[in-house]
Amino acid sequence: MGSPSHRRRYSTSPVDHRHSRRSKRDRSRSPYSNSHSRRRSRSDSPRHRRSRSPSYRRRKSPSPTPRRRRRHRSKSDSFSPLPRSPTPSLASSERKNATQKLKKEQEEKKRLQHEAELRLLEEETAKRLEEAIWKNVEDRLNSEKVKLEIERRIEEGQKKLFDDVVAQLEKEKEAALYEARRKEEQARKEREELDKMLEENRRRVEEAQRREALEQQRKEEERFRELELIQRQKEEVAWRKKLEDEEEHANHMKALALSVMAEEEKKSFDENEAASLVKELRGNIKSNKTKSYDWRVSQLESIRMMIVENEKEIAEALYDDLSKPEFEAFISEISNAKSSCELALKELKHWMKPEKAKTSISTFPSSAEIVSEPLGVVLVISTWNFPFLLSVDPVIGAIAAGNAVVLKPSEISPATSSLLVNLFDKYLDKSAVRVVEGAVPETSALLEQKWDKILYTGSSKVGRIVMTAAAKHLTPVILELGGKCPAIVDSNVNLQVATRRIIAGKWQCNNGQACIGVDYVITTKDFAPKLIDALRKELEDCFGRNPMESKDISRIVSLNHFTRLERLLDEDNVSNKIVLGGQRDQNKLRMAPTILLDVPKDSQIMQDEIFGPLLPIITVENVKDSFDAINSKPKPLAAYLFTNDEKLKESFVQNVSAGGMLINDTILHVTVDTLPFGGVEESGMGSYHGKFSFDAFSHKKAVLYRSFNGDASIRFHPTDDELVNHYLIRKCAGQPISVPIIAEIDLYKNDPWQLPEMALYGEKEWYFFSPRDRKYPNGSRPNRAAGTGYWKATGADKPIGRPKTLGIKKALVFYAGKAPKGIKTNWIMHEYRLANVDRSAGKKNNLRLDDWVLCRIYNKKGSIEKHDPVPVDRKLTKYPEIEDKKPNVLMSGYNGIAPTKLASSFANYNDLSVHMDTSDSIPRLHTDSSSSEHMHSPDVTCEKEVQSEPKWNELDINGFDFGFNYVDGFQDDPFASQIQLQMDQLSPLQDMFMYLHKPF
Repeated sequence: MGSPSHRRRYSTSPVDHRHSRRSKRDRSRSPYSNSHSRRRSRSDSPRHRRSRSPSYRRRKSPSPTPRRRRRHRSKSDSFSPLPRSPTPSLASSERKNATQKLKKEQEEKKRLQHEAELRLLEEETAKRLEEAIWKNVEDRLNSEKVKLEIERRIEEGQKKLFDDVVAQLEKEKEAALYEARRKEEQARKEREELDKMLEENRRRVEEAQRREALEQQRKEEERFRELELIQRQKEEVAWRKKLEDEEEHANHMKALALSVMAEEEKKSFDENEAASLVKELRGNIKSNKTKSYDWRVSQLESIRMMIVENEKEIAEALYDDLSKPEFEAFISEISNAKSSCELALKELKHWMKPEKAKTSISTFPSSAEIVSEPLGVVLVISTWNFPFLLSVDPVIGAIAAGNAVVLKPSEISPATSSLLVNLFDKYLDKSAVRVVEGAVPETSALLEQKWDKILYTGSSKVGRIVMTAAAKHLTPVILELGGKCPAIVDSNVNLQVATRRIIAGKWQCNNGQACIGVDYVITTKDFAPKLIDALRKELEDCFGRNPMESKDISRIVSLNHFTRLERLLDEDNVSNKIVLGGQRDQNKLRMAPTILLDVPKDSQIMQDEIFGPLLPIITVENVKDSFDAINSKPKPLAAYLFTNDEKLKESFVQNVSAGGMLINDTILHVTVDTLPFGGVEESGMGSYHGKFSFDAFSHKKAVLYRSFNGDASIRFHPTDDELVNHYLIRKCAGQPISVPIIAEIDLYKNDPWQLPEMALYGEKEWYFFSPRDRKYPNGSRPNRAAGTGYWKATGADKPIGRPKTLGIKKALVFYAGKAPKGIKTNWIMHEYRLANVDRSAGKKNNLRLDDWVLCRIYNKKGSIEKHDPVPVDRKLTKYPEIEDKKPNVLMSGYNGIAPTKLASSFANYNDLSVHMDTSDSIPRLHTDSSSSEHMHSPDVTCEKEVQSEPKWNELDINGFDFGFNYVDGFQDDPFASQIQLQMDQLSPLQDMFMYLHKPF
């Protein structure tokens, strides 16, 4: 078969190049390619003939040895590379040598060519072998057995990898669990240590609390043993008095007679004495010693010491006057009075501190505060039902406010009244605090005097007398009166708790003799029997089966009050409504707790304040119906509601009016010092308690602090220069204005008579910042249409600023209706815009001409005139040129200049010209000297709207040739420093009250 090259050379089968690594270009250059051909040499000379040996590129090519062709040698001597010799012998030898040399060269070439062919053959063989190997490998890889083997090995690798990953995850899991257990163990140890520490601290705290509780219990036991000893002594006295009732009654009457005789022997306290007392106190407070913090604190400390050191005497006096149990006296009066005094001592410095107040833009720059100062000499008239608390608590507020005070206690509680005289003389400053005992004559003498404030606690009847007397001197009063305080009981309440709290607010509160005590109860008809049964049970638990012998219930204060209660109880259709109680003892002035069911609404017991141990229960169909029952009576001093219904609570607070309210309890709201205590309408006026007592006896003086800086002419009237420099330039530059009282609106969307309501300031002149739009997208004429009419320019534009113009002022008159048939009105607008600003059309369809212009609007007649829209004349719709034509302005009068012709289409119809006449809508100068320089009437005005940009023929054009920058100011301009200074100074729009009175 021969060599591979021979087979390739003479084989008829096409060569398969699919597995060849050579490129198409290399294959095309292969010597075995059929399309390969050598280029012939340009010359037949051997020197110019190309070598037939493989080139460098061919030698590097892996192709086999090229096919050799028959070399055509030239027989002509002319092609010999050797030069001809002149002699034949020499020529033959030289030719021989040359031939030998040429042979050697040819042999060398053949050898080199053979080596190259061998190399090519080896490379081709290696290539073929490599291709065969790859083909064999590929065939093997494509076989099913190999594929299965590969898949098996892949599965084994994946399984091994999976096992390794699982093993690694197990190791990491074990490490994580170990770390978690370690941290959990550490946290457990820390928790155990913390628990030990907390337990130790808790043990120590409990030990301290136990010791403190034991100490407190020991003190309470000692106190209760003392009280028990006193109570036993009183019980022995009461038992002896019970055996000798008649003798006790005689002794009582004898004591009353002696008391009357003692009062008659006292020096009469008439109007002269009262006037002398008030005069003395006013003279004493002129030294301002009562205003000092030290004096107030010293007096309050004395009151606190007076209460602490005389608790026993106070309780005895209350028992003598009202038979009030000692525990009730301590809880309801002594403790509350001491708490009020301690609160005043704690908060007095804070109360006396001036309160900061916000100021308005009209006073900028300024600061304000509210100073509490004493009223002067005040009068406190207390009542008898809580004679100690209602006497001392107002005095504490009056002293805390720095006043001199006169206390008039009730003559119905003589023991407490006498005790107060002695205690006040002993503990307090007599030059500022006095107590006046007596009855109606002494009270009348005091009311005839001029006081700085009067606080009265008592009945509505006497309250009217007090207010009438105070009105003679224009003296302010605080009246704490009373009223019928209702308690509504819903059916969803905790009945036991509700009844206990009703009892505490009725019979355990001075046996019903309290202005805030429960006066009557309202509940549903179905729930009333349950409520009555619960009240019966709880009353028996509180006062025993025979409440008339109970030591925990107070007696009626006097025989007159007892008789009044008997009349209420013995009224027709009332006595037969008693369901519980009704026992009474006139000699002892005692009356048992009494409950009545559904008494008539027009009965006297449902009209007057009961002020005793009688409790009517009124039934209704629905709980909400009770609101109407309460609102049908005068507003009470307090109202109570027992329910778990949140909506009912909200409705109660919103629909019932009272001096105070309490949900699910009674009377406790008066013990909260942060709540005011007072009535409304018939139940009183004004309030006190805690801080409210301090405020009640103080005058809240308003103080405003201002400096001499920042006074602006806007207080009188702004000038044109001020409007441009201080406001328009700042607004256009986006800089803040110190006093922003110029509103920002689109003025051209409204009629002028609508603008005053939108202004922030002004009565007859109004100022606005407004944008200005183009009439046409590519023009610079402003659109003057506004609301139901249009603004029409009148007169020449006026430059603002010297020597360089900063702004332009234009006067306009509002015409109601559609141009040009609008009706002239009295509304005038002065429009201020910046000068030398590029107003050329910018973006496509952008109609904005100026971002901001400043406008002053006013009416010539000084009123807000309104004008109805004028009907449009349809005859002018075919000649739109008359509306859109911009006429020329004659700057120098007529001077023989021909008037400007209208558009040709309209001129062909009727040869008309623009007519100039003098307008009477131009504003005149104000009458005051501070007014701005409003322009005078020009020589000519145009009937049509003038061009918005002025024709400055008569002005120096160089005045406008400066690069205007809102922020940088003006170089070489006398206004530049002023504008820059205004950046940091106050705005001129400040104090406006003088300006509001400016004549027009």
